[in-house]
Amino acid sequence: MKHFLGKSISLNRSQKRYLIALVLISIVLPIVLATLLVGLGKFLGCQMFGETQQMCSVGGISLGQMIKMLVDWNWLVPVGSLLTIPPLSISVFIVLLALIYKSYSRPNRIILGTFSIFYFWFAPLIAGVSFVYWVVGLAGTGQCLANAGGVGRCYLLGVDMGSSFHAAAVMPWMVFILFPICVVSALVYCAFAARKPQG
Repeated sequence: MKHFLGKSISLNRSQKRYLIALVLISIVLPIVLATLLVGLGKFLGCQMFGETQQMCSVGGISLGQMIKMLVDWNWLVPVGSLLTIPPLSISVFIVLLALIYKSYSRPNRIILGTFSIFYFWFAPLIAGVSFVYWVVGLAGTGQCLANAGGVGRCYLLGVDMGSSFHAAAVMPWMVFILFPICVVSALVYCAFAARKPQG
């Protein structure tokens, strides 16, 4: 039971499971939304690629700017924040595992917890890289560049995605940091989650 502004807040097991699902879905939501916006741009007949193309807007909101923001957000949470603001990523990570531990019986919490550890760190990375190379593929030869050697130019719906897409070429190197973190976290979590309750 926790108190917030003088009010008691308690989540039952079902609510905790919904919260777990919400956290797991939200991790890849920026890329899902970015993909839908690319589809919307194509559906509206916007000129997709090229430096001279005008920005494509819906209700005064630039689709290209929204896609750029979503891709940048994808790199930040949780992968980028591990390097820039580690307490944020680590806190969300620990809360997620605590919710799983409290919401499921022993075999299920071990399986879901282990899956969530790898999913939490790798899903944004895989989704983001896949999205960028999908867009680069749509653009065709020479229209978009995503390489580790430098920031290339890629105009999508009138907005230069250069720095945002460049991250797709360098983010895979995070595997060398993330994989050991995941393995150690999974071993520690499984040892804790497998314990028999006392008493």
